[in-house]
Amino acid sequence: MNRWGLLIVCSAALAGCPSQQFKNVEVKNFGEVLHRYERLEPVRSLAVAVDAQGNWTYGVVEAELTDSRANDKALGACQKSVDERGLQAECKPYALGPDVVWSGPKPR
Repeated sequence: MNRWGLLIVCSAALAGCPSQQFKNVEVKNFGEVLHRYERLEPVRSLAVAVDAQGNWTYGVVEAELTDSRANDKALGACQKSVDERGLQAECKPYALGPDVVWSGPKPR
């Protein structure tokens, strides 16, 4: 896979989900997503959407040229996942680079 255009979209409730970027390892909870995110290349971003029932989805991008571009792409990936799954949730930035910027409830 091309690291410069690497884009991941995944959705999970309590059961978790597989992800190509995470080497087909099943992501069982949001803590795992964060742990794997921390290992990504710099200029990375993580966007998250959580619905009223606690179901969540995310979009993550790494190795982008700018923080702004990484954030925009992660939000777009998250929104695509929200739309595909029919979740009633808004995607918001969770982390920009190493900094957590999320102010909502932490996904499970």
